[in-house]
Amino acid sequence: MLKADATLNEHLRAAIEMMEADVAHNIKVKHLASSIGISRSHLTSLFKAAFGMPPYRWLLQKRLETARTLLTDEARSITEIAFSCGFNSSQHFATAFRARFGVAPSAYRRNRDRAAAAKAA
Repeated sequence: MLKADATLNEHLRAAIEMMEADVAHNIKVKHLASSIGISRSHLTSLFKAAFGMPPYRWLLQKRLETARTLLTDEARSITEIAFSCGFNSSQHFATAFRARFGVAPSAYRRNRDRAAAAKAA
């Protein structure tokens, strides 16, 4: 739940917009906070109050959600998707994806393909 203070909400929205604009960019929380005019600890507090997690964890979740959507594009390799979502290696991506969704990116892609084929039949 967000606090009622409009200034706090404005800062949180600005931070989210910056992170969503380029999920692949490895922005430091300190720099993000500075660019919206608040301290690092204040930004972290805002994220924890609103989402129950710090900004870097929120960004990781956003990257994983974006990657999950991109996995439906068979033309793109999993490694390409990993890099386009800000992961430094396909292994780091696979580990984070499995931790979040309980399955490797390749298995997720295969399962989606099977489900789509069964639905079309």
